[in-house]
Amino acid sequence: MIEGTRMTPESLADKVVALYQQGRSTMEIGSVVGLNRWMVCKLLHQANVPLRTRNEALSLRWEKKRQDKHQRCTGKVIELYKRGMSLKEIGSLLGLASRTVRKLLCEADVPLRDPSEAISLGQKRSRQSRPAPEPTRQTASTPQQQLQDLRREIERRRKANSEKRTIWNPSQVIKLEQADLLDYVEQQLEEISSGLMR
Repeated sequence: MIEGTRMTPESLADKVVALYQQGRSTMEIGSVVGLNRWMVCKLLHQANVPLRTRNEALSLRWEKKRQDKHQRCTGKVIELYKRGMSLKEIGSLLGLASRTVRKLLCEADVPLRDPSEAISLGQKRSRQSRPAPEPTRQTASTPQQQLQDLRREIERRRKANSEKRTIWNPSQVIKLEQADLLDYVEQQLEEISSGLMR
């Protein structure tokens, strides 16, 4: 019974019916009004309220849990989105589908990023998470050793990349097509050869 108030049987029945129609279970209603679940069912039956089937009750309970989880997650979703995380990353972190993350953001009236902004943020994150390139060995002191090191590096990279070849330049990583690779190698060989001639 609700503390401090005495309810008439009619108001008690109205309260039970109203709570049941809000989606509460008979157990929850019983704990609110101070009755056992069988008395709640009896009052609902007397008020000609059709009781839910077991499947309807389970479905309602599942939907309620899902909504509760979404309400708890909404604040975290908004915070992570504003930090620059993608919908997919937020979803995997919180155990939600990316569609659900998008829906929660839309329901909270958070403006979504346009695709170009999302792509640039993704590229920025991938650059930050990429490991730093290995520094070149500076042990080769003679031009012959430099030439051997360059040939080994080129061969290693040829094996690693079949269609595109990657050459590490101290200032940046440059992607070259096969034809450009040969030009680059010839240029490097000429520079090394000129160093040998001196």
